[in-house]
Amino acid sequence: MSNSIKLNLQNQHKINNVFVVENECDLKTFRPTNKKNQKKIRAKYNLPLKSTIWIYCGSLTKRKNVSFLLDTWTKINKKGKNKNILILVGDGNLKNELFEKNKNNSTILFYGYQKTKQVLGLMRASNYYISASHAEGFPNAILEAQACGLPLVLSRINPHVS
Repeated sequence: MSNSIKLNLQNQHKINNVFVVENECDLKTFRPTNKKNQKKIRAKYNLPLKSTIWIYCGSLTKRKNVSFLLDTWTKINKKGKNKNILILVGDGNLKNELFEKNKNNSTILFYGYQKTKQVLGLMRASNYYISASHAEGFPNAILEAQACGLPLVLSRINPHVS
């Protein structure tokens, strides 16, 4: 739970017996890579070497606002001049709907649920981490992306700001 959720519980709901337990990230596993290794990882996952790759890891649900992310992504990349790729890692009740709507968009790649080793590889293959979430506790995916050295593009919600 983030400090912003603690403050919300205390201020809005008058619950005072709240403690923040910080999330942690395995820094021995999640760490930056170099360009040479990034190229090898991209080749392993059949990702374009010269594209800018963005990654989202998390639930494919309404709360995570992935529909907005994909609609915005499609508008920005509509002309096809940008060499951007968006990787989605995760599962959820919107997975099939989002896939069907975007299956012909070659700039959006759905990877579904992945184990830690694959998430690490995909993060290391990426240039940026992105999230448009409406609500969060304090997501591990953001900690892992930061540990991998990825710049973050996040929605302006309290847990993302803190």
